[in-house]
Amino acid sequence: MSTNIEDLRCPSCGGKMLEGRKSWFCENWRSGCAGRVWKESFGHCFTADEIAALLGGERIGPLDLTSRAGKHFRAALEFDKLDGRVHAVFEEHKAEPA
Repeated sequence: MSTNIEDLRCPSCGGKMLEGRKSWFCENWRSGCAGRVWKESFGHCFTADEIAALLGGERIGPLDLTSRAGKHFRAALEFDKLDGRVHAVFEEHKAEPA
């Protein structure tokens, strides 16, 4: 996937996403839009393609990640339009039939 960084749009409000030093954020942040993707989150540095996928509504991963407490875990990541943040999504493990 090749990403045109200039075309990234906020999934929450449709505003243009701007690149800051530590994150991508919505141009409408002053109006209250919380759309933001940190360039590094869960111990993972996002590529431009991964950020474009997240903002495009795709789930990325599963990836090997690290919690704030330093614990390692494996999960996929997705952008939540309602709160404007990236969240870890854990796979459900189904019990094996006996």
